[in-house]
Amino acid sequence: MQAALRARWGDNVFTASGEVDRPAVAAIVFPDPPERRWLEELLHPLVGREWLRWLKQRTGCASPPEFVVAEVPLLFESNLQDRYDAVLVVTAPLPQRMQRVGERARGGEGAADRAAAQLPEADKVARADYVIHNTGSFEELERSVRCVMDDMREKQRSPI
Repeated sequence: MQAALRARWGDNVFTASGEVDRPAVAAIVFPDPPERRWLEELLHPLVGREWLRWLKQRTGCASPPEFVVAEVPLLFESNLQDRYDAVLVVTAPLPQRMQRVGERARGGEGAADRAAAQLPEADKVARADYVIHNTGSFEELERSVRCVMDDMREKQRSPI
Protein backbone atom coordinates (compact mmCIF):
# COMPACT_ATOMS: atom_id res chain seq x y z
CA MET A 1 0.00 0.00 0.00
CA GLN A 2 2.74 2.47 0.86
CA ALA A 3 4.31 1.94 -2.55
CA ALA A 4 1.00 2.81 -4.21
CA LEU A 5 0.67 5.97 -2.10
CA ARG A 6 4.24 7.01 -2.90
CA ALA A 7 3.74 6.36 -6.62
CA ARG A 8 0.55 8.43 -6.63
CA TRP A 9 1.46 11.34 -4.33
CA GLY A 10 5.18 11.16 -3.67
CA ASP A 11 7.08 11.47 -0.43
CA ASN A 12 5.03 14.41 0.85
CA VAL A 13 2.43 11.99 2.28
CA PHE A 14 4.98 10.35 4.57
CA THR A 15 6.41 11.52 7.86
CA ALA A 16 10.15 11.81 8.46
CA SER A 17 10.01 8.36 10.10
CA GLY A 18 8.41 6.82 6.99
CA GLU A 19 4.87 6.47 8.33
CA VAL A 20 1.87 7.54 6.28
CA ASP A 21 1.01 11.14 7.14
CA ARG A 22 -2.75 10.73 7.47
CA PRO A 23 -3.54 14.44 7.67
CA ALA A 24 -1.51 15.00 4.47
CA VAL A 25 -3.46 12.24 2.73
CA ALA A 26 -6.75 13.65 4.04
CA ALA A 27 -5.84 17.09 2.67
CA ILE A 28 -5.52 15.50 -0.77
CA VAL A 29 -8.49 13.16 -0.83
CA PHE A 30 -11.35 14.89 0.94
CA PRO A 31 -11.56 17.94 -1.33
CA ASP A 32 -10.96 15.82 -4.45
CA PRO A 33 -13.57 13.05 -5.06
CA PRO A 34 -11.55 11.19 -7.75
CA GLU A 35 -8.53 10.99 -5.43
CA ARG A 36 -10.77 9.84 -2.57
CA ARG A 37 -12.30 7.11 -4.77
CA TRP A 38 -8.82 5.96 -5.78
CA LEU A 39 -7.79 5.67 -2.13
CA GLU A 40 -11.03 3.91 -1.19
CA GLU A 41 -10.54 1.38 -4.00
CA LEU A 42 -7.06 0.71 -2.62
CA LEU A 43 -8.00 0.54 1.05
CA HIS A 44 -11.46 -1.02 1.21
CA PRO A 45 -10.44 -4.50 -0.01
CA LEU A 46 -7.50 -4.52 2.41
CA VAL A 47 -9.66 -3.41 5.33
CA GLY A 48 -12.38 -5.92 4.40
CA ARG A 49 -9.93 -8.82 4.37
CA GLU A 50 -8.43 -7.76 7.70
CA TRP A 51 -11.90 -7.38 9.25
CA LEU A 52 -12.92 -10.88 8.14
CA ARG A 53 -9.67 -12.34 9.51
CA TRP A 54 -10.16 -10.53 12.82
CA LEU A 55 -13.83 -11.54 13.04
CA LYS A 56 -13.07 -15.21 12.36
CA GLN A 57 -10.39 -15.13 15.06
CA ARG A 58 -12.74 -13.58 17.63
CA THR A 59 -15.84 -15.64 16.92
CA GLY A 60 -13.92 -18.90 16.55
CA CYS A 61 -12.36 -18.87 20.00
CA ALA A 62 -13.53 -20.99 22.95
CA SER A 63 -15.31 -18.03 24.55
CA PRO A 64 -16.55 -15.85 21.69
CA PRO A 65 -17.61 -12.32 22.62
CA GLU A 66 -21.27 -11.57 23.08
CA PHE A 67 -21.06 -8.71 20.58
CA VAL A 68 -18.57 -7.83 17.90
CA VAL A 69 -18.62 -4.17 16.92
CA ALA A 70 -17.15 -2.58 13.82
CA GLU A 71 -16.78 1.13 13.29
CA VAL A 72 -17.35 1.69 9.57
CA PRO A 73 -17.29 5.39 8.64
CA LEU A 74 -18.49 4.79 5.07
CA LEU A 75 -20.84 1.88 5.78
CA PHE A 76 -23.77 3.03 3.65
CA GLU A 77 -21.61 4.76 1.05
CA SER A 78 -19.81 1.44 0.48
CA ASN A 79 -23.06 -0.55 0.65
CA LEU A 80 -21.72 -2.77 3.43
CA GLN A 81 -24.67 -2.58 5.84
CA ASP A 82 -25.96 -6.05 4.91
CA ARG A 83 -22.79 -7.63 6.32
CA TYR A 84 -23.91 -6.81 9.85
CA ASP A 85 -26.73 -8.02 12.07
CA ALA A 86 -27.57 -4.47 13.13
CA VAL A 87 -26.47 -0.95 12.33
CA LEU A 88 -26.10 1.64 15.08
CA VAL A 89 -25.62 5.29 14.17
CA VAL A 90 -24.28 7.59 16.84
CA THR A 91 -25.16 11.14 15.93
CA ALA A 92 -24.96 14.69 17.22
CA PRO A 93 -25.69 18.09 15.73
CA LEU A 94 -23.14 19.14 13.08
CA PRO A 95 -21.55 21.95 15.17
CA GLN A 96 -20.97 19.51 18.03
CA ARG A 97 -19.49 16.91 15.66
CA MET A 98 -17.18 19.53 14.11
CA GLN A 99 -16.05 20.62 17.57
CA ARG A 100 -15.25 17.03 18.52
CA VAL A 101 -13.33 16.45 15.29
CA GLY A 102 -11.40 19.63 15.97
CA GLU A 103 -10.45 18.40 19.41
CA ARG A 104 -9.12 15.14 17.92
CA ALA A 105 -7.41 16.16 14.70
CA ARG A 106 -5.29 19.22 14.05
CA GLY A 107 -7.92 21.76 14.98
CA GLY A 108 -10.58 20.18 12.78
CA GLU A 109 -8.70 20.87 9.59
CA GLY A 110 -10.63 19.29 6.71
CA ALA A 111 -13.62 18.33 8.88
CA ALA A 112 -16.12 20.03 6.57
CA ASP A 113 -14.62 18.23 3.55
CA ARG A 114 -14.92 14.91 5.38
CA ALA A 115 -18.53 15.55 6.31
CA ALA A 116 -19.36 16.60 2.74
CA ALA A 117 -17.85 13.36 1.40
CA GLN A 118 -20.26 11.26 3.45
CA LEU A 119 -23.94 10.47 3.23
CA PRO A 120 -25.96 13.16 5.02
CA GLU A 121 -26.43 12.38 8.71
CA ALA A 122 -30.24 12.32 8.36
CA ASP A 123 -29.96 9.59 5.72
CA LYS A 124 -27.74 7.49 7.98
CA VAL A 125 -30.18 7.91 10.86
CA ALA A 126 -33.09 6.87 8.63
CA ARG A 127 -31.30 3.70 7.53
CA ALA A 128 -30.04 2.62 10.97
CA ASP A 129 -31.52 -0.10 13.17
CA TYR A 130 -30.54 1.89 16.26
CA VAL A 131 -29.75 5.57 16.76
CA ILE A 132 -28.02 7.18 19.70
CA HIS A 133 -28.15 10.96 19.95
CA ASN A 134 -24.79 11.72 21.59
CA THR A 135 -25.44 15.23 22.87
CA GLY A 136 -25.00 14.68 26.58
CA SER A 137 -22.46 13.34 29.00
CA PHE A 138 -20.32 10.24 28.65
CA GLU A 139 -22.50 8.58 31.28
CA GLU A 140 -25.61 9.27 29.17
CA LEU A 141 -23.86 7.77 26.15
CA GLU A 142 -22.98 4.65 28.16
CA ARG A 143 -26.62 4.29 29.28
CA SER A 144 -27.78 4.56 25.66
CA VAL A 145 -25.30 1.90 24.56
CA ARG A 146 -26.46 -0.40 27.36
CA CYS A 147 -30.08 0.05 26.19
CA VAL A 148 -29.11 -0.92 22.65
CA MET A 149 -27.22 -3.95 23.91
CA ASP A 150 -30.17 -4.99 26.09
CA ASP A 151 -32.52 -4.70 23.11
CA MET A 152 -30.18 -6.75 20.92
CA ARG A 153 -29.97 -9.44 23.61
CA GLU A 154 -33.76 -9.53 23.84
CA LYS A 155 -34.09 -9.89 20.06
CA GLN A 156 -31.61 -12.79 20.13
CA ARG A 157 -33.79 -14.57 22.70
CA SER A 158 -37.08 -13.90 20.93
CA PRO A 159 -38.22 -16.04 18.01
CA ILE A 160 -38.81 -14.09 14.81
